[in-house]
Amino acid sequence: MKKKISIIFIISILFIVIYYGVVRGGISYFTGFGTEYNYFKAKQATHDSILIFYSDCLERTICTFNIDSLALTYGFKTVYIGAKVSPFVLESYNQIIQDELCRRLGKRMTEYYAKVDSMNKKSLILHPNQ
Repeated sequence: MKKKISIIFIISILFIVIYYGVVRGGISYFTGFGTEYNYFKAKQATHDSILIFYSDCLERTICTFNIDSLALTYGFKTVYIGAKVSPFVLESYNQIIQDELCRRLGKRMTEYYAKVDSMNKKSLILHPNQ
């Protein structure tokens, strides 16, 4: 009798894990496995010519189109994906891409940030009410 109960219990636990983890996407949301936002895909993406950062929130700057084109000249871009995976998964993916970008650009990263600051200051001067 105890053997039957333990087998039924194990089968029900496996069913719950498979249903909520695989069918409903819980495991892929919290780990990134099965998506393009996991660790292994990030390592592969470091070999691309244009590095892609993924974001789950929209940018809150005034002139994003100018900053996007500036980022492309430095070899990367940011793509909004929504809430497909947890913020922790995106953070770990983006950290790998950030390390590769810093390795590629080196001291030119400060040049990029200076240009972004300059663009933001100019947009605030042109649009003071925003």
